[in-house]
Amino acid sequence: RLGDHRLGRVSGRLKERERELQVIVDALEEVSAGLGRAVVVSGAAGIGKTSLLDLARDAAHKRNFAVASARGSDLEVAYAWGVVRQLFEPRLRGMSAVARSRTLAGAAALAGPIVLPETAQSAVDADTSFGVLHGLYWLVAGLAAQRPQLLVVDDLHWADGASIRFLEFL
Repeated sequence: RLGDHRLGRVSGRLKERERELQVIVDALEEVSAGLGRAVVVSGAAGIGKTSLLDLARDAAHKRNFAVASARGSDLEVAYAWGVVRQLFEPRLRGMSAVARSRTLAGAAALAGPIVLPETAQSAVDADTSFGVLHGLYWLVAGLAAQRPQLLVVDDLHWADGASIRFLEFL
């Protein structure tokens, strides 16, 4: 039996998913300790993957993580950076101008035109160059320096190619 002190009440929401939830909780604990981690949840349709991701978000919130979520969609698979924008645009728009400027300083400035398209001086929608990926990486690193981060992407198989390239790069 898993230690309820670690999983809390969230483990009762999914039946027979204790092992998977424990993997997620262990990864969150490692991230809290300063390590980077990635967890992939895969399986057939209808087995509770989205519910497991909901539990991951709940567990992360309880640990004072910043949580950003995105969902791939067959309607936007052809539009570059859709998942990346879902992950970062709301947070950046919610910041004061000073905080946003600080967050997008240095190498992270290369991410600005991707996550805040109106700041682009030229078309960058399809640009998956190293510079853009590098800027997005440093955006995540800057956010993680402030607080542990959980980035959740559901239905990744419907994500746009540019966002998938970034997630692979990250």
